[in-house]
Amino acid sequence: MPCASRQIARALGGSPVHIALDKKTLYHAAATLASGQVLALVEAATQLLISLGMKCNEAARARHGLGLWQEEVIRL
Repeated sequence: MPCASRQIARALGGSPVHIALDKKTLYHAAATLASGQVLALVEAATQLLISLGMKCNEAARARHGLGLWQEEVIRL
């Protein structure tokens, strides 16, 4: 991994690792599956909060209180 990409990974709170070229497809598949699941869970939680009668902005604030922070999801 080039030096700049290691610095970017660390700046974003990640831990850079070397992935062999022939394994990168598997890495990207795993990342795609994981990110989609996290976003789906956050959206499901939001919809449940809205079904309680909350407005969208109230549900977003409540989501933060539950630890479902958008910034954390994006970092994943």
